[in-house]
Amino acid sequence: MKKIALVTCVLSENPIPDFHLYFQRIAKEKHQVQVDIYKNGELCYVVGNEEKILYRGVEIGDYDLIFNRFAIRSIHSADYYVLRAFENRNIPVINPTYSIIKAKDKLLTLQILMNHKLPITPSLIVRNRQQLADSIENIQGPPYIIKNCFGSGGKNILLAYDKPQLFAMFDYTWVRDRNAILLVQPFVRSIENHEDVRVITLGHETHYAMIRTAAHGEYRTNIAVGGQVRATVLSDEEKNMCATAAKAMNLSICGIDFMRTKEGPVILEVNSCPGLDGISQAYDPEISIFEKIVDFVCTYKGASDEI
Repeated sequence: MKKIALVTCVLSENPIPDFHLYFQRIAKEKHQVQVDIYKNGELCYVVGNEEKILYRGVEIGDYDLIFNRFAIRSIHSADYYVLRAFENRNIPVINPTYSIIKAKDKLLTLQILMNHKLPITPSLIVRNRQQLADSIENIQGPPYIIKNCFGSGGKNILLAYDKPQLFAMFDYTWVRDRNAILLVQPFVRSIENHEDVRVITLGHETHYAMIRTAAHGEYRTNIAVGGQVRATVLSDEEKNMCATAAKAMNLSICGIDFMRTKEGPVILEVNSCPGLDGISQAYDPEISIFEKIVDFVCTYKGASDEI
């Protein structure tokens, strides 16, 4: 029987998420695949003459595939030691460690997408107030968006309506952390205000997409801060753009956020561990997104089969 390890970053004291348990059950019932679930925080890694991975004191053997659900927000990459250990055994991993690290870094993501000639939001990367003053004319605005290079979930984003407010927000952030590297971007307006598109790609192909609309009085569209969702159909241009972005980031499963503007689509970010509740809600009851993810992972044969 094929064996898959599902490694999750859920906290040790928290219960296993419903999707993980669903994944385990459907994989066995539909695909005759055994899925073992491991909490990353309870895995111990032993390095010496040989390396071992222990879970609650018991050594873990080999698997045919590792499926990770890592939404880790720490800046360093040490949390991925277990994935690297599996990779050292030449076990395929969805998504590979270096691809998760790239996607977590918003600045690096922008650089990769730019190198692939994909449409991105013009951005300033500034370390101090003088740099901001010297370079602000290089982007449009106001309004402006300020975000941390490693933020996620829409909860580390500030909106400045004019330059004085922008400098005040920057000063406050800089006083709290003088080592912060901030992205300053023009506030990109969609054709319909306060809407963007989240796409789920499987195997570097665009499969499902939803429009996220910000809640009343809110400019962020993230589900975590009250955004509403509905399914949408992508144009050929949008499909090609998202497929290219997924390949560029080498993510077998990812979420790509973009905005539809008068000048065309503009990519906002790439997420290596996208939440699935919103996309599921957008397609319910037409399609079970959760089952589609199970099908993809259980029949996964490697990155070379995706391109």
